[in-house]
Amino acid sequence: MRCNRQAEPQSQELLHCESCGHEVNADTNATRNILTSGTRIAPSKRAKARQKRESRHAA
Repeated sequence: MRCNRQAEPQSQELLHCESCGHEVNADTNATRNILTSGTRIAPSKRAKARQKRESRHAA
């Protein structure tokens, strides 16, 4: 959802956010959530190297 709140299903296929009014197909929303969580769980090697460099410089 646009505002990152939990939306109540309006039907089997449609989610509607009362807060921002955004409507989205439930399957489309689930796909986006899976893709987003996958990128957070498994960062790229480049991202890991950047995090390591930043942590060394912060100390």
